[in-house]
Amino acid sequence: MSDPDRIELGSSEMPEVLRTLTGVLPQFEGEALESQLQTFDTFLGILSPAIRPQLADLLSDAAAKTTNPIASERIKEAADSIRRGGRAAEPYHHAEAMKAYQEEFRRENPVPAPDAEEEGKADGAYESDRSNVDTFREKIKRRAIVMEIGGFRPPENPITSWFGKVAWGGPGDEWPMRKDGTPMIPLAQLNLTELLFRPPRLDDLDFLAVFIDPDAVIEELGAWCIRGYSSLEELVPLKTPESMKSEIKALPMRSRVVEEDYPVYDDVAGQIPEEIGDDYIDEFANVSGFKLGGWPTLIQSEIYWEPSRTHPAKPEFVFQIDSTEKGCWQWGDGGVGYIGRGTTAGNEDLWFLVSQFY
Repeated sequence: MSDPDRIELGSSEMPEVLRTLTGVLPQFEGEALESQLQTFDTFLGILSPAIRPQLADLLSDAAAKTTNPIASERIKEAADSIRRGGRAAEPYHHAEAMKAYQEEFRRENPVPAPDAEEEGKADGAYESDRSNVDTFREKIKRRAIVMEIGGFRPPENPITSWFGKVAWGGPGDEWPMRKDGTPMIPLAQLNLTELLFRPPRLDDLDFLAVFIDPDAVIEELGAWCIRGYSSLEELVPLKTPESMKSEIKALPMRSRVVEEDYPVYDDVAGQIPEEIGDDYIDEFANVSGFKLGGWPTLIQSEIYWEPSRTHPAKPEFVFQIDSTEKGCWQWGDGGVGYIGRGTTAGNEDLWFLVSQFY
């Protein structure tokens, strides 16, 4: 008998929590209703598409029970969208929402213009303020490398970086398998010697291979495999199993350097100087994409490395793999996978992977 509180990636069984959510949906309207519909999208990113017709029927029933005609029509639209393979709610973009909130706050709370005497005092204060801002900027900025996926001819080097392909391994390495004995999917291989600089915690490696089980909960052990190699000379061709099937598109990758990458607002909210205030999102850009080094592009919260939020290995962020339409890969609904590495003595070769999505 399955655990009703356990929700597995790719499951075709309707979780009881979705029945509960649709049961209380008629009492919501406006922004509160939209927030509830976003919750349904989170589950759609986890569960099998096979549950869509059943979920659409549940939402249609909820729409019929909703007394507010506007809310009823909105729920019906969500049901029809899910039935067509779409979303229940409009995508929520934290940065855009925060920016809109800040602009509205400034409109409703205008700052009065200073008089001539106060302007003279303000000049000196402005210089001090900018000094604090510049100090903060230098403190938090990081260099990063973004991997561009496809759009160019593969280089002649056979051990180049690829998305959706792993062709090399160490002597004696076998293709990693899922729990059911079928082959994992190759997500990426990285030739780190091609990079223009080595991001932190990658300076002892020349090559990385990343495999994934797209049908498993990513935070579970055995749902993914990361292999690091200290020298290209130890690599040998890794034969792809004939039974391996993948919808990910194999594309070559090349790197470009980002000199200034900054954390998303939530990562440093308690450290931002008063001088910056509501302008943080405008002035400090976080670069998204397949990125090595820099700051993680957070979607929901700071990263809590599994299997324990206080893991003794004290993992730190190393790189991220973003969803890509070009490469036909999604973490849930347009999310990001974050890869960390242990930092404490004896745990430096432990890898960690978690994901966040809308």
